[in-house]
Amino acid sequence: MEHFQVKFTKTARRDLEQIRAYIAEASADEWTADRFCGRLLDTALSLDVTPDRGAKLHTRPDTRFLVLRPYLVFYRILEEENIVLVLRFWHGAQHPKRLRLK
Repeated sequence: MEHFQVKFTKTARRDLEQIRAYIAEASADEWTADRFCGRLLDTALSLDVTPDRGAKLHTRPDTRFLVLRPYLVFYRILEEENIVLVLRFWHGAQHPKRLRLK
């Protein structure tokens, strides 16, 4: 079985930091924020073995996503480089027109 290297864009890393800060502030609990962001990170890193399991975006068939409610993990598979590139961590309640995927 071939493994892919999972990489994160600067935007995805920033998203994760912002999610962590928001959850820590909203819940007044650093542990809860760390635990949830760890789950998001584990979800993304698990794409190293089965990157094609995410659903394709209708508007951008080269982009896929996984759901870890209430967040979406957007990514692309770069087959030739053997890389899964995580583009964004996005809250499902945010307006999709604000989503920028590079």
